[in-house]
Amino acid sequence: MKDIREALPILEPILQGLGKHFGDRFEFVLHDYKNGFRSSIISIINGKITGRKVGDSGTKIGLELTKPKQSSEDGRFHYSSQTKDGRMLTSSTIYLKDDEGNVIGSLCINFDCSDLIQARSFMDSFIGDKDEEPVLYGSVDDLLMDLLMESVERIGVQPAQMSREQKLDCIRFLQEKGALDIKGSINKIAKFLGITKSSVYNYINEINA
Repeated sequence: MKDIREALPILEPILQGLGKHFGDRFEFVLHDYKNGFRSSIISIINGKITGRKVGDSGTKIGLELTKPKQSSEDGRFHYSSQTKDGRMLTSSTIYLKDDEGNVIGSLCINFDCSDLIQARSFMDSFIGDKDEEPVLYGSVDDLLMDLLMESVERIGVQPAQMSREQKLDCIRFLQEKGALDIKGSINKIAKFLGITKSSVYNYINEINA
C-alpha cells in the first residue's frame, strides 16, 4: 500500500460494520497523515463521541506521526484520553504503513467509558473497597493518569460537571497520594479539570490552610 486512500473503499465498509457491531459508545477514526495534521480524518464512525468529522484534525499522537517514519511498533493500545467536554475514553491507535514500513495513517478506536466509571463509583459505595493489588507503571505519566482517573471514580462526576468543592476534593485526594510531587503534574491536573494552573495552586493553598 502506498496511499491510505487506495484502501478507503475496503476500509470504510469495515468501519461501518464495526460501528454497527459495537454500538454508539465506540468511535472509529481513519487518519491519512499525508493530508497533514489539521485535516487528517478521512473517515469517522460515531463521531459524536469526540464531536469530530471528516476533514478535522487528529490528536497529539497523530501530530507525532504527520511526518512519515518507519516504526517497528504496531501502534499504541489501551491508553486513556479525554473529550473536550470532560468524558473519559479508552483508546487505541493502530498504525497503517506503506510498503516501506513508514507510518502514513492510523485507525483510532475510542470507547466512551464515562458511564462505566460512574457506575463503578456507585457500585463501590455499596460493595466497599477490596484490598488493592500493587500496580507497576511504565512511566510517571501513566501513574498520574491513573490517579486522576481514580479521583474521578471516587467523586463519581466527570471533571466538566464537577463543582468547585468536588474539584477541591479531587486535588486533596491527589495531594494525599503524592501526585503533586510529580514533575509537571500541576499543568496536567489543570488541563484535566479544565481550570487554570493558578486555580490549582489556589486550591492547594486552601487545602493546606
